Amino acid sequence: MANQKEFIVEMMKIVPELKNNHRAALFLAKSYCNYYRGDKSYMVDLSQMDLIDNEYKELFFKMMLIRHQGCRNDNELYELEQFCKYHLELSS
Repeated sequence: MANQKEFIVEMMKIVPELKNNHRAALFLAKSYCNYYRGDKSYMVDLSQMDLIDNEYKELFFKMMLIRHQGCRNDNELYELEQFCKYHLELSS
């Protein structure tokens, strides 16, 4: 599905920016880990949405809708979760 592919590509571009203390990257990576599995170790303060640019807000909303838009390739979503966790651990 194109929406899933686009979402994953966009996330793969932004998440490595965690190494530069990129606020949106941190917010999106934690949000994804929390959303994908309900991982409580990645708590997200939704008020941070006010502090990120619109392009990242749009990416967040895509994340919230990905499963509702027919996403069925769980393997790619799992790999993205592992990618996010890896970069979150590197940045801590």
